Amino acid sequence: MRLARLQLVIWAAVLALPNFAFAEDGVVVEDFKGASGKKARSAVVEILEDQGIVLIPPKKAKLTAKKSGADLTSESGRVRVAKKLGVVAFISGTTKVVKKKTEIDIRVYRGSDGMESASFKTAVTKWTISKELNKKLWAAIGPALGGESEEAITPEPAAPVVEPVRKEPIAAAPQRPAPTRAPPPQPAPRYEEPELDDELPPGVAPRGTQQARDDESENEALAMETHADSDESTAQRPSALDITVGARIGTRSFGYNDSLPGLRGYSLLPSPSLALLGHWYPAAHFGAGALAHLGLDVRAEMLVGVSSENDEKQKFSTSSHALGLGLRGRIPLDKVELGVIGGWGQHGFNVADNGDMDPDVPDIKYSFLRLGADGKYQFNRAIAVQLRAAFLYGLSLGEISSPAWFPHASGNGIEAEASFQLGVSKLLAFELALGMQRYFMSLNPEAGDPGVNPQTLRVAGGALDKYFFSRLGLIIRP
Repeated sequence: MRLARLQLVIWAAVLALPNFAFAEDGVVVEDFKGASGKKARSAVVEILEDQGIVLIPPKKAKLTAKKSGADLTSESGRVRVAKKLGVVAFISGTTKVVKKKTEIDIRVYRGSDGMESASFKTAVTKWTISKELNKKLWAAIGPALGGESEEAITPEPAAPVVEPVRKEPIAAAPQRPAPTRAPPPQPAPRYEEPELDDELPPGVAPRGTQQARDDESENEALAMETHADSDESTAQRPSALDITVGARIGTRSFGYNDSLPGLRGYSLLPSPSLALLGHWYPAAHFGAGALAHLGLDVRAEMLVGVSSENDEKQKFSTSSHALGLGLRGRIPLDKVELGVIGGWGQHGFNVADNGDMDPDVPDIKYSFLRLGADGKYQFNRAIAVQLRAAFLYGLSLGEISSPAWFPHASGNGIEAEASFQLGVSKLLAFELALGMQRYFMSLNPEAGDPGVNPQTLRVAGGALDKYFFSRLGLIIRP
């Protein structure tokens, strides 16, 4: 009997050998949930690899849990999977956006008992996720993973987001009170012919004579000429302010050049936006000299009420904005007005995650220097046409140039617009414009980039981002 029991123990040990042979003694970094979860997880994986931690793919852990009927969200489920794969710890994470800050919550669970052993929380902007995690994460969770580190540093609480003070619009200058009604005209005093003995002032002819009538005509012509000169001076003074507000309908088409299969393009059907364009020439309020033709160029756009949908009919919240601020100089030449523009601009386009579903389309936030020119031809008081064009020298590209996508990417852009203007009064005119924006990028992927891996294969030579739009606006010239 004792011999039989000994044989059973030996056979059980032999059967258990494969499990020990394939034990990896590693860490499972689960898929992070929420907006920017993919980006935060990539940063965590990179930090653990730098520390020499053996990583077990989350797909393998899920498959093992499914085969054994374990729940990875429970302590017993983690223990069961950990025993089969030799996992020492599980790392999970969630992200959410609160007031333009991305809140990140990372938790570490032991494989031995499935209980939480460390945690890390922070709130940062989307573009500084990798930097913040590289600075503080290992100090917080390293000891729980058996790493050598300094005493864990408690992450500083996220700085409260201070809402910008809403500036009240500058009150308009008080209107000059209307003049009081003039008293009713008094009847002209009855003229009495002076008697021969009365004396008149020197140079004044007696009323009713031919010389008196000639003097009256000369004075009336002089008054009319003075009034005409005053009107001409007012008409020649250049406009100090013009503002265009309107609705814009636009499309977007984003795609890759020379790419491997798997990279997903993006297109947006005609969608509405609000648009604003303004020029202000401060010195034109006071005169018509050279400084009256130097002013500010301000522009803004915002996408309204739009969502995107993939082939599986899943919807993703979509947002876009554009800002611009610069200097504009104008050169008036009779019916032609030429202009040059130099300034800074930004154009962002975001397709948000739908829960755990990632649209796999990189967010963009192009920042650039705008160098442009425009020309306007005024056919008559009511009708004018205008052409605008600019080169956009790229400063940054947004998420597409992040480590998870194409960290060596660079690019520039161009924009052009033609508009027809119909004036209805001195103060108002309608405008119909057609235009396009085009951003072209060189992605320059390298073998060591995080995105160049068998799972994502983010490899492409370049990318092209195209926008076409039409705008109906109202031009106000106060």
